[in-house]
Amino acid sequence: MMATPASPHSDGPVELYASVGQRLARYLVDADDGKLREDAALELPESVQYAVHDRARGLLYVACSNGSPGAPGDRHWIVAVRLAQRPALEGAPVPLPSRPIHLSLDGSGRRLLVAYNQAPGLSLHAVAADGSVSQALAAGLPEGAHYAHQVVPMPDGRHVVVVCRGADAHGAAPELPGSLQVLSLEGDAIRAVQAVTPAGGYGFGPRNIVFNAAGTRAYVSVERQNRLVVYALENGRFGAEPISMQSTLRGLPSYAPQIAGALRLHPNGQFLYVANRTHRTTGGDRCPDVGPGENSIAVYRLDQNSGVPVPLQTIGTEGVHPRTLSLDDAGRLLVAANLRAASFDGPTGVRQVQAGFAVFRVERDGRLTLLNRHPVSTDHRLLFWSAIVGRDAAVAGHTD
Repeated sequence: MMATPASPHSDGPVELYASVGQRLARYLVDADDGKLREDAALELPESVQYAVHDRARGLLYVACSNGSPGAPGDRHWIVAVRLAQRPALEGAPVPLPSRPIHLSLDGSGRRLLVAYNQAPGLSLHAVAADGSVSQALAAGLPEGAHYAHQVVPMPDGRHVVVVCRGADAHGAAPELPGSLQVLSLEGDAIRAVQAVTPAGGYGFGPRNIVFNAAGTRAYVSVERQNRLVVYALENGRFGAEPISMQSTLRGLPSYAPQIAGALRLHPNGQFLYVANRTHRTTGGDRCPDVGPGENSIAVYRLDQNSGVPVPLQTIGTEGVHPRTLSLDDAGRLLVAANLRAASFDGPTGVRQVQAGFAVFRVERDGRLTLLNRHPVSTDHRLLFWSAIVGRDAAVAGHTD
């Protein structure tokens, strides 16, 4: 028998944290009408790249850097933020070797894992009882692992997986193959266990992964090929072949770049949400009409026997490049954060689009209804990271 989804009605606001550059802001989101109100803000040492919530300690571990996509930067840190009535920095920043792109806590809460899109690829840090973070205990990835984009614990509690996106061929540079790298953490050592590289990893550019509650299925968004791929899991290993593979788009890509992104599993395990993103990489903010591309969320119902996703809905995010998706624990709200502002030249003139949040109500059948569009002033910067991390928060660290 299928579980009954949680009621969409709220018993209080949901806390959403989001960053524009170095500024980390907290918003209160009304789960009934989707309206947001900024509640507090904090300036961090460098721009936020990603963050993970440590519920047990009431901390947010934040990866910061003055680097950005395409720019390596030279100042990189982990900082801890105390999530009190007024968020505040706690302890000294921990230096990192290069721009961090993702981080997560292991199942014990005693180790912090940091992924980098450049060398060393992965670092492992001890977390003390007071929440303080050590310098790296170990670092590195197997040879042939290119562009680590995410690192998360696997359901068996003994392994982690690093999602390596690879890169498309560009100019004289050849394609870098993608992979899923399964690693074991034995004490302070990192050991390679399995590499998932279909067709040698060519034509395979995975970005994000989530697991079902039973730990028997892995759902992977394949960014560079706009696909959703499902693998069976057993004893910390991926099956040799995917059990499902399908496009995340309504049709064939007709606009470049068109890429898949973050994905979220509903708390009841019945529904999956995947972001589709498009933008322009040249021409600045003034660019042609974005109509042929998709800035949308693809909604799936998961077959409760096979785990195969069945398409339910595709809904626009009313903005450009939804980089992050967040769900609250009760499964009432989904918040998509559109990365940037833009001006589009279309048949009816110039159309302005601001960065900001699209807040959706999650209906009982898993479909989404847009409640509110909340613009955010970015001043030519990016709304780079966001997550619901308050008392109703979903586990932050398995996305984006």
